[in-house]
Amino acid sequence: MSFLGMLFSVIVGIGGAPVQIENCQVVDAAMLSIECSVTNLKEVAISQIRFTYSASDPSRTIPWIEGDRGVRSFSGGIEPKEKIREFFSLGRLSSRAATENLLIEITEITAYGPDGESLN
Repeated sequence: MSFLGMLFSVIVGIGGAPVQIENCQVVDAAMLSIECSVTNLKEVAISQIRFTYSASDPSRTIPWIEGDRGVRSFSGGIEPKEKIREFFSLGRLSSRAATENLLIEITEITAYGPDGESLN
């Protein structure tokens, strides 16, 4: 079975997040690379975001992948209210993972402006 283009369950951010990340699709299940729509909700351009992430199965106690140092820089930035499609690589997924139950979470998002200042 190919997981290319498959939509997995994705939970993104919490209220007040600087960006909206939605419509994510897995493009490489083994490397857990996803492509998502990213919308800038700030009033200034965003050059980069940092985030916490995990990939888990609700039936398991321990996540397959988790990290607190996710970083995504945006070539040309994202202007206010602009929506782009962007790739996120979260790490190698165990071959034991049941991908049909995979829950991907991207949380604690911090955005950085053109001069590298935090916008949160």
